[in-house]
Amino acid sequence: MSLSNESNKKTPLEIAKGFYYSFFHNPLEETIKEYVHENAIWTHYGPLGFLPFYGKFYGQKGFVTWVTAIAKTTSLTDFIFERPFYIVENNIVHTHVLEGSITLKTKAKYAIENFHSLVIEDEKIKSFTVISETSTVIDAYINGISCQTKYEHIDYKIEENLDINKTKEIAKEIYKIIQKGKGDITNYVSDDIEIAVTGIEGSVPYINKYVGKEQAKSFVEKITPEVINFEGENIIADTNKVDIFSFLNGKSSTLSKDFYVPFNICFQFNKDYKVANIYIYNDNYLTSIAYKDSY
Repeated sequence: MSLSNESNKKTPLEIAKGFYYSFFHNPLEETIKEYVHENAIWTHYGPLGFLPFYGKFYGQKGFVTWVTAIAKTTSLTDFIFERPFYIVENNIVHTHVLEGSITLKTKAKYAIENFHSLVIEDEKIKSFTVISETSTVIDAYINGISCQTKYEHIDYKIEENLDINKTKEIAKEIYKIIQKGKGDITNYVSDDIEIAVTGIEGSVPYINKYVGKEQAKSFVEKITPEVINFEGENIIADTNKVDIFSFLNGKSSTLSKDFYVPFNICFQFNKDYKVANIYIYNDNYLTSIAYKDSY
């Protein structure tokens, strides 16, 4: 009996994919029954009070509240969920996906890169966390500005499955360099490295796209002065990918204002264990406030 139960047990990735399919195709009650843990916590990062789906929502009722808030502000019939790729380790699934829709109030269209972190327990989602391009989302919902993300996050695929212990160590070294400014990032990245930080260019010194080793060094030079430290690091790896999720405790170099935001760095490696792609998700609206005299 136990062997049969084990063979029928769904993997965390199967549960994550099943949830997404059910969310878009099945009645909400069916999705809850099949995939939502009774003690689930749903966290959608963003400036509280701006949009009703930002915040923490608890349990199955909280999930309904979160979905209802999205449905009241967003045209779900026009909702996109494109080219997702996943990083899975143990019971944690990270989803990197292009999402977008049309806002009901302003009719603005937007398409943004989103990061989801799902923790699976008892074959259900116990925790669901979202980091999106909050500056772009708020521009669409509040200001009626349509926008397509400038920096797309494409799955960098290789045929080999790399040693995740080795890729984790390399990712940690780059993470330390970003935090402390000590060390040479070019030792760990490919010649054609691409680094992208989500957000609106000019709002924060390091929000931009960087290509090549020299620009990778420039990225470190721009971000390190803004970083006090990273807190609560959680690292997972799969195939040729590593995610480090943490909170950036920073201070703007221009106005000396503090900010504390969720921060996920996705590293994608080539077959030679060189990082070919770095993509950073953060609450860029809350970050940008620290660089403004008023808002």
